[in-house]
Amino acid sequence: MADPIARSRSSRAVSSTSSRRDANDRPSPIGAAKDKKDPPALDWSKFNFNFTVKHHPFPKDTARPAKKRKRSFARKPELEENAFDKSLRTLYTVEPAKWWNGTKRYRKFTIATETFRTGEIVYVKPDEYEAPDGPLESWVAKVLEVRAASEQHVFLRVFWMYRPEDLPGGRRPYHGENEVIASNRMQIIDALTVNGKADLKHWTEEDGDDVPDADQLFWRQTFDWANGTGTGVLSSLRKHCIDEAPFNPDSLLVHCDTCGLWLHSECLEIEAVKQAHAKKGLPEPNLLPTYQQSAHFTQAAENGDGSTHPKVDAQAKTELVEPAFMAEVKTDLDGKSYVLLKGTGEGHEGEELKEEIRCLKCNALIE
Repeated sequence: MADPIARSRSSRAVSSTSSRRDANDRPSPIGAAKDKKDPPALDWSKFNFNFTVKHHPFPKDTARPAKKRKRSFARKPELEENAFDKSLRTLYTVEPAKWWNGTKRYRKFTIATETFRTGEIVYVKPDEYEAPDGPLESWVAKVLEVRAASEQHVFLRVFWMYRPEDLPGGRRPYHGENEVIASNRMQIIDALTVNGKADLKHWTEEDGDDVPDADQLFWRQTFDWANGTGTGVLSSLRKHCIDEAPFNPDSLLVHCDTCGLWLHSECLEIEAVKQAHAKKGLPEPNLLPTYQQSAHFTQAAENGDGSTHPKVDAQAKTELVEPAFMAEVKTDLDGKSYVLLKGTGEGHEGEELKEEIRCLKCNALIE
């Protein structure tokens, strides 16, 4: 992920900030005591470098560092709690400290006619030399803090929401098209890289929590960024079906009311094709769920090692049987589910079969 702040400042537009307080807002701690001398004024026309965030390990004792920020040049690590996962709290400093402390803190900023506030989720324009290669054309970030020295120098401290393509090892088979992953990777970006507000939903995967709509941006997983002194591990997800794999919300889950198991539609479709082959006296086709076809389904890959590939039996390579049918789980107008099979293999073109669905665990009929 490129640094969105690293842009030519000669062609920058102007953004604005606001520190106006609502009636219930507390006074900002920025207001320094009158009897203290202000540091020498900085010449921001000479600011031609980038702010960097340095992460620090937590001390071994149980004492938590104070969250209160002090206007001083001392590089004492500050604490940032993570709104997505409390275990991902972060100790950090921003460098160069002199310039960072030379900015003022604001609650909101405006680009063109749109106003953004701290705590909001925003889209961030990618670097022109690193156009995203996934479904999402912009990066996604949570605004933690707004800082400014002038209308030409407005900065945002953010936590990144990873696109699946940006993870170590890349996109997993269970990641949805509009899914992002919450992280504790912190960065300072230029406010002018913001490309609009993002409507982000937290999907808990509980039975009562509806699957996000196809165009809904959502998150359900966290990534503990290793370079932020984290573990570099993705959080675990709920497992489903007899293969005990996570669910891709772009597909379907079918519920068995008898045993209570949620079944992947893909697993049901594979079983239907195998049964069709058996009825037609055809050899069993070589079919695997998508996650088993991927190079990323092993635990090593899940922890960030994208080089681990599934082992394939050498003998199986020479005995591949292509499926003679393709299958799709469908639902009638009356709500009854079934599998529709269409012939694709030689001698079965144009053939259609409609089969009932049975649970892959208890064999109960699913209607």
